[in-house]
Amino acid sequence: MSFLDISTGEYPITHTQIRAKYPEKTFPAYFTEIEGFEFVASTPQPSYIKGEEIIIEDAPILVDNKYVQAWKVVELTDAEKQHA
Repeated sequence: MSFLDISTGEYPITHTQIRAKYPEKTFPAYFTEIEGFEFVASTPQPSYIKGEEIIIEDAPILVDNKYVQAWKVVELTDAEKQHA
């Protein structure tokens, strides 16, 4: 589970990192809402051609007023393909 820091754009941020950033604040054991941060919903990775492409997580995108994971498929270089 990851969060996006709205003020800095930092992503991904975990529960543990948020707690460490605000040690004086009390948090519930599990949370998905906290001021200044947006929960980022998981999305399935797209299909890709193994040995020719890789999947890279991109910055989250806003869909229907909720942030979701975004992915991009990137073609390997010729040198990378030789080692794949």
